Amino acid sequence: MIDLLKPFGKTIIDNFKKGDLVCWSEWRVIDGNLTKETHYGIFAGKESEFFGLREVLFGLILCSETGQEIRVLAVRLRIPETN
Repeated sequence: MIDLLKPFGKTIIDNFKKGDLVCWSEWRVIDGNLTKETHYGIFAGKESEFFGLREVLFGLILCSETGQEIRVLAVRLRIPETN
């Protein structure tokens, strides 16, 4: 059952610590082909925003491609498998 009192994404974002390597994926259409792009960055913290009556959590990520801090929806984040 969904707990509407708990912020959306809390279960996932509670698994991250500052400095963790994280990744997320985006689907894009490139030259008529559907392509999955995986992006990487460093977890720098979290912030929340209310949508309707529900608090939604975002990860603050230092993007490895641009070096900028970006917001990524918490449920899209995961820790990549490394050697």
